[in-house]
This record gives sequence, C-alpha cells and structure tokens, in this order.
Amino acid sequence: MTLLSRKLIIGIIAFTFCGSIAGADEIPHGWKQIDADGKFSFYLPSNMRDTGSSGMENYHKEYTNGKLNVSFDYDPYEVLAYPVRPGSLGKNFQEKTLEIDGRKAFLFVYETTDLRNRPYYFAQLSVGDLPNRDVKLRMWVSCWKASRLKIAETIFRSIHFDLKAENGPQNRKRLPAGVAGCDFQIRKLVSGRPENPTLMPWHRDRISAADVSREPFGHLR
Repeated sequence: MTLLSRKLIIGIIAFTFCGSIAGADEIPHGWKQIDADGKFSFYLPSNMRDTGSSGMENYHKEYTNGKLNVSFDYDPYEVLAYPVRPGSLGKNFQEKTLEIDGRKAFLFVYETTDLRNRPYYFAQLSVGDLPNRDVKLRMWVSCWKASRLKIAETIFRSIHFDLKAENGPQNRKRLPAGVAGCDFQIRKLVSGRPENPTLMPWHRDRISAADVSREPFGHLR
C-alpha cells in the first residue's frame, strides 16, 4: 500500500469517528459485555479473548482475536503529556474531543509500524481532563489493517462507568508529566538503573529480547 493510500484510509477512519461516535447507541448483535472488575464495562466482539495480561501500577487488561487488539488502563499511573502528542504518537495523527458516558474524552488516531515494518494502526481514547493529566481511563484499539480500525468507535461508545467504584479511596500518585502514548513497562539495565520506556505494539508473534529496542509502540507480549 502506498503512503498516499494509507493517508487516505486513515483520514476516512478519523472522519468516521468525528461524525458518528458520540451519537450512536446500538451494540451489534452477539457482542459480549466485559465487566472490568466492577469499575466500568464495555462491549467486544464475541470472538475476542482475554490474553491474561495484567499490570502492576494500574488495572490493565488486553484482548485479541488475532486480527484486532484491545487494551486498557484504568486510573492510569502514567498519562500522555498532552502538548507533545502530535509528534510522539505516530504518522497521520488525527485528534477529536468527544463524550463517553457523559464525560469528556480525547480520541487520537495514528499510524506506526511493527518489527517487520508493516503499517500498524491505533485508535487511542483518553477519558477525562487529559490536558491537566486527570484521566480515568485509557483504551487502545489496534490492528494491521486500517479498515478494521472503524470498529473502535463501537467499542469506545459502549463504555459505561460504575460511580460506586469511582467513589472509593484513590491513593495513587501520578508520575511527572511524560510521554506515554501507549501502555509501557519500564525495563531496567543489568546495573539496576532504569532506562527510558520502550513503547511497542501488542504482537502475536514471538519477539526476542534483541528486538525490543526496535519496536515503537505498545506492550511486548
């Protein structure tokens, strides 16, 4: 696929999000509801499975059907530094503000590449006051074909928060403002000193440790 074709496709996807995500109310027949530990719920296609992934700093889950990947961080420990988002996330960056379950949210659509230099597409949602780093939920939908990314709008608009869960104690402190376009884990050098986060997309293929430095976005799985 040529660069121009990819730009056109991702532009069409972004336009679709901007025009319809806030007003749609129906969940496709056969989709299953996901209960995120009583904190919130959302719907996914019935063939998507829980990968078993979890987080240490915040409540994190990942789902996949081999073609589409969905992950989220609830009450994220690290959030995106809003002013640097256009240059830090990926190519053909598009942004839209919208409402999810009555709350302000920010939607970013962008393109990057995986280890094999294949185009890899993201729709990233941040629910909350992102410019002031007050984010309740981050969610990503990602895939290798741009046409599959359109399903992200249905997933995002199905989110519903549990107010009782949110009224519980919140003791977590935010990290200093930094770039966290996708979920990441901080790896340590042999000496024990922390190194910069490596951002990598969810990948169903096995990836060796030597490949880590070449993967730009998401989690290494």
